[in-house]
Parts: sequence; structure tokens; C-alpha cells
Amino acid sequence: MEHGQPRIPIIGKPLIGLAPLIGCSLSLWGLFVLFGYHNTLPSVDFSVTFLQNINGLFQSALDFFREFASDWKFWLFLYLATGISASIAPSSVDIKNAIWGILFLIILGGLMIYYDVGKNTLNMLQNKYMGPVVSLGALMEMLALIATLPLYLVKKLMIR
Repeated sequence: MEHGQPRIPIIGKPLIGLAPLIGCSLSLWGLFVLFGYHNTLPSVDFSVTFLQNINGLFQSALDFFREFASDWKFWLFLYLATGISASIAPSSVDIKNAIWGILFLIILGGLMIYYDVGKNTLNMLQNKYMGPVVSLGALMEMLALIATLPLYLVKKLMIR
């Protein structure tokens, strides 16, 4: 898909390139809210190790699956969420068009962290919003793994 030149290319191109990621993430969040599952989401704790977070998120995904698996609305939710998740990755063209802007934003963010510019705002964003968002993404990936792994294994066994 081709896009016109944005007015501010260094920021506009990353926003256009990452639109599927942002839009699909917001859609997933809306789906969680619509079905009432948003209160059951765990949150990533940025003060512990990566492995501790993965363990906690995996356990949360299993608990989530066990709690709601007998409800037909859960299966509708899972179907819709899987469809949205399948569209979340930016295309290679989107990434290519956005790479310099993404690097610029990473450097700008690094400088802001280094010079303590907006430290309170960054901490609030990290703790209040990024934890649940990262958890949502990880939870969706783990649910997809739990739901598709048996099908994948059966397919592999049948091919032999």
C-alpha cells in the first residue's frame, strides 16, 4: 500500500508505518473492555526480571483460559481477537518507510531518559499504561499458543 508524503516525514512515516500495531492494539483493548475481560488482565511489573514476568503472564494466560473456556462468549472473543492479532504486524514496506523515524524517536527517548526530561511522566506512563499494554500483548500471544499448539501437533502427527 502506498501512502502520500506526510507533512513531517521524520515523525509521520513512523506513525503511518506503525499504524497497524497501534490500531490493532487499541482494537484488542476495546475487545477486552467490550467482553468485560479487562479487569482480569495482569500487569507487567517492570521491577522484576523478564523471566519472572513471563512466568507470571503464562500462569495468568492459563488461569484466564481455564476460567472462561466454558463460556461461548469467550470463544467468540478468542475468534475476534485472533483475527485482529493476525493483522497486527506492520508490513516490511511499513517498517522500511518508518525505520529512520523510529530510530529518531528511540534516540529522542534515550536523551529524554538520560537528561531526566519528563521523568515523572515517563514513570507514570510506564507503570500505569505500559504494564497493562505489554501484558495484553503477551497474554494474547500466550492464548494463541495455548489454543493453536494442540492443532499444530495433531497436524504434524498426521503428516508423518
